[in-house]
Amino acid sequence: MSLSQLIKYLVYLLILVLPLETRWIIHNYHISGWNIEYLSVSLYIVDLLILGIGGLMIIRARVGAVQSTSFIASIKQNSYIYILTIVLLVLSIFVSNNSLITWYYWFRILLTLIFIWILYTSGIDRRRLALMIVISATIFSLLALFQFVSQVTSENKWLGLAWHDSMSPGTSVVAGMDYRLLRPYGGLPHPNILGGFLVLSCILGFWLITQYINKFNYLYYFLIMAYYINLSVLWFTFSRSAILASFIVFISYIFFIYKNIFVKRIWGHLFFSVIFVIILSFIFQDAWMNRVIIDTSLENMSLVERGKYFDWSMDMISKYPLLGVGIGQHVFVALNLYPGLSGWVYQPVHNIYLLILTEIGIIGMVLLCWLFYLLFKKIDKFKFQFKFSIVSLLCLALLILGIFDHYLWTLHFGVLMVSFVIGFGLVKSIPSQ
Repeated sequence: MSLSQLIKYLVYLLILVLPLETRWIIHNYHISGWNIEYLSVSLYIVDLLILGIGGLMIIRARVGAVQSTSFIASIKQNSYIYILTIVLLVLSIFVSNNSLITWYYWFRILLTLIFIWILYTSGIDRRRLALMIVISATIFSLLALFQFVSQVTSENKWLGLAWHDSMSPGTSVVAGMDYRLLRPYGGLPHPNILGGFLVLSCILGFWLITQYINKFNYLYYFLIMAYYINLSVLWFTFSRSAILASFIVFISYIFFIYKNIFVKRIWGHLFFSVIFVIILSFIFQDAWMNRVIIDTSLENMSLVERGKYFDWSMDMISKYPLLGVGIGQHVFVALNLYPGLSGWVYQPVHNIYLLILTEIGIIGMVLLCWLFYLLFKKIDKFKFQFKFSIVSLLCLALLILGIFDHYLWTLHFGVLMVSFVIGFGLVKSIPSQ
């Protein structure tokens, strides 16, 4: 087996285990007896895989097996923006309340760049990357389906699973007048994160179905089965942000392809997707009505808390407008500004755009937006075709998810989701079939 083949197999493995929460917890931070996940410093098994694959790719480049000249050239071409960003991140260390968390965020940024570089230079095309995500999501969906049916999430330290049941405080549930329904976690820290992951997997799964629509083989039927499993578990997460993102992406997808020559082949799948979702919504209509109408104490409490975090963030922005409070420091500053509350109350604002502005300030936000502009400029180097729309839809889903939650910036797997979409977009496009 050649080094290039070994790297490809390891990348497949990396994508399959990407959501895995197995980790070594280096440092925990507690407030009033509550463990604050956003302030934990951990080394994940996925991190070790990324570093290992990155090391092998450096060795491969040095022995001349492959040259990443285009990737390096793109960095050199825009070196000034990267230098300014690094300077800003260094400054965030000096303004932070907890330098350990800032250094940990530095490490995560490094891992993010390595992961994107791995996807970009691995030589794996988009369809295979998408297939690995679909398989991974299906495995975690089956676990989530078992959790939803049993209404219990079993504990397993080797898989990073925590114990949850519908009657325990702190568990994410949908509550009605006479029931508490556990929202499945699927091995991830929160059902909303599982919902966001399944949005991406459903987009990629449906795209793969359209790619293999004329090949009635085992792969095609597996993709259909996996798509509907992931779609059903997406609905069982009761994640409003994930469902909203799915709906907007669905409408946008129709807009993208309604004049496409493949439209007649995929209308059937679109139609059955709608029918399937309507059936699921009808079966769990009471639970979904509680989530949408927000007429229960739990839903009202959630809305009040989100408003509180918004006010906190606006207060921090007014106090630290240019450089922000420091990367990863939102909770620490909130603890200093608003002491004496229960530990579980201290959370980041549930909006990544406001959170990023709070933590790295106006200057950092401008630099970050410019970096993303450079990335998407590189992605959009082809003419606007169906093959590019898949990247557009993935980015649209992330943009919507970021409006209503913070995990794409604060939690390990959320950052990896963003990194995957960027890397997937940079991978060489394949022709539609």
